[in-house]
Amino acid sequence: MRIGQILGSILLLTVLALGNATADNATAEKLLNINESDAVAWYNKGVVLHNSGEYQEAFNAFNKSIDLNQTYAEAWNGKGRALINLNRYNEALEAFNKTIELIQSNQSNADAWLGKGNAFYELGSYYEAIKAYDKVIEINSEDYYAWVGKGIAFCELGRLGEAKNAMDKAYEIMQRKIR
Repeated sequence: MRIGQILGSILLLTVLALGNATADNATAEKLLNINESDAVAWYNKGVVLHNSGEYQEAFNAFNKSIDLNQTYAEAWNGKGRALINLNRYNEALEAFNKTIELIQSNQSNADAWLGKGNAFYELGSYYEAIKAYDKVIEINSEDYYAWVGKGIAFCELGRLGEAKNAMDKAYEIMQRKIR
């Protein structure tokens, strides 16, 4: 990683920690000024835009990152998250599948499985959503969001006992985190 990327990433993390959307956009532009042919810079811009609620622009930035580096798994995952927010769930599934294909480490692809679960849920494919949430839980049994997603999907299927069990598990996890 070049020094410009390192400094850009530090600047990005600082701005995200401060939560300033106006500064986020300025930071994204500054990151791109480092090197417009840099996939990491485009990915960072996508993250900033996504966190600012500018999902179409984030999608475009993630696509540019992917154009520059087809094997950049984080950019594929970002693209999937942007597509979910654009209500383009089938395309999101494709992006998450690509992320999972590219990432060998289970821990790293839990976010992609969570995204897949969310996309399946939005498509009304509740059984598939539960399978994806189970994969997240297999990777990290303390993933609150996977348990909640699983509980909601079970609710949609009318399987209220299983929904309650999943929500109880999510509640337990949150209780441990706030103590």
